[in-house]
Amino acid sequence: MPWAVYSRKFGGSLMYFMIHATDHPVAPGLMSRAYNKAVSPPETHEQLALDMGVTPIADKNAAGGTSTEI
Repeated sequence: MPWAVYSRKFGGSLMYFMIHATDHPVAPGLMSRAYNKAVSPPETHEQLALDMGVTPIADKNAAGGTSTEI
């Protein structure tokens, strides 16, 4: 079953289809996870910084201390 992926940048036009061909029983769940990741909104800089264990840039100015910038 093809999963359609649409462009956010170009007004929702069809960009490509994701297709996963296998007979493994866990494959539908893996495909669903991959599709959701492909079509989810991009992560913000703050979310990426939290995932990496880095203090977000916005917090640096509020706390008055130093932090690692991304």
